[in-house]
Amino acid sequence: MNWAMYLQAGSFHILYEKGFLRQIKQDTTEVVRMIYFALRDHNWGTFDRKIENEVIDNQGDHFLISYDCFNVNEANEPIFAWKVKIEGEKDGRITFEIQGEALE
Repeated sequence: MNWAMYLQAGSFHILYEKGFLRQIKQDTTEVVRMIYFALRDHNWGTFDRKIENEVIDNQGDHFLISYDCFNVNEANEPIFAWKVKIEGEKDGRITFEIQGEALE
């Protein structure tokens, strides 16, 4: 999918975009600007990534997102694989969980 959508976890309003939590607000107050992960090279450049198998279960006041993410090298070959789960609960708790594995 990889597009932007608004989600809610209790009293928190979340902007989800391209695999990351772009913004978290409570009422009109921004409390977090972004939660994401990146794989960097030796020059601090960021490897491109591809998202696959994205599933978004939006239940209005809570949500669950899962997807697979692959960082790729210049030849577009996967070099790192991530399993991602993002959960927003009715009580306002938000969990961003990743597990990664080097492929090279």
